[in-house]
Amino acid sequence: MHIEAIDAKLANIDWSSATAIQVTAEPILRELAARPDTLSELIRCGRENALTRSMWEHHPLRDKLVLLTDAVYRLRIHVFLPGHYEQPHDHRWPYCTFILRGRYRHVLYQAHAAPAVGAGCVPTGLEECLVRDEPRGSCYALAGGLFHAIEADPYTVSLVVRGAPTRDRFTKFDASTGEGRWEYGAAKESEATRQRKQMSEEHAESVVRSLHDLRVLS
Repeated sequence: MHIEAIDAKLANIDWSSATAIQVTAEPILRELAARPDTLSELIRCGRENALTRSMWEHHPLRDKLVLLTDAVYRLRIHVFLPGHYEQPHDHRWPYCTFILRGRYRHVLYQAHAAPAVGAGCVPTGLEECLVRDEPRGSCYALAGGLFHAIEADPYTVSLVVRGAPTRDRFTKFDASTGEGRWEYGAAKESEATRQRKQMSEEHAESVVRSLHDLRVLS
């Protein structure tokens, strides 16, 4: 599959609802997942393009590799590192995920009211409403604003396509303290924060090599 054809398909995803996202995005992700050679080509393109390469990030418990991006979508690979666990949070954008390798425990929350944010805040408005096991081959879509949390097995790998941001911030809760806080997109990050997250070329080479070893890439 040519990169131009992939770009055209991703640009036509319907982001109007979770159902629309699932119907239009899942076939694309499944097709890509079945083509390790195409994923390898996308990784190469993402690494050689200055814009997408600048978006590759290394976090303590997850690596993010941007493969393609434009005004209406962004295609990424996520690699979950040992000990990965996320606090309940929502997103600034809708998205669809396909599990390429591994599995994770996925908890979705119902917000009875808009959660307050600030020091000492306890997110009493959040209640677990669904717990899913997301194994290899699982695919799901989430609309922006839905709270969830993930606990991944080491070196779980997912393919993610997200839509354009619908707001400039999202909410994250610390389960150990009960405090909620706003977090913002890259456009509002400091240069120090961007530099701290930026993936080095040495680490990028290591991640790509591990994806080959895990047989995600051909």
